[in-house]
Amino acid sequence: MNSLLIQARNATRDPRDCRKTIDTLQAMGFGEDAFKGLHHKNATDAQFDAYCDGVKQFVDDGNNHRVHQRLMYVLSSCLNGVPPKGKSFQTLAEEARKLILPVT
Repeated sequence: MNSLLIQARNATRDPRDCRKTIDTLQAMGFGEDAFKGLHHKNATDAQFDAYCDGVKQFVDDGNNHRVHQRLMYVLSSCLNGVPPKGKSFQTLAEEARKLILPVT
């Protein structure tokens, strides 16, 4: 398993930490399309934010925990606050979704 995936899998189950990860990514230019691409139901950031307000913790390795893991994969991929050369946030989100599959 590569180091980015290991880092991503260590994402917490805390929705507040997940929101901080999203805020950090958005400050770097991570947009709505990229977020929808990694969410298991293609939810918007606003929909996910409303959900996060109502829960204390995500289910361990459940879909929302995996959303945070995917977000951490994207963030960990961005050294110096930008995606790696030749990749976009959308590409990283798709990559994360392929590596960290939704729960069926």
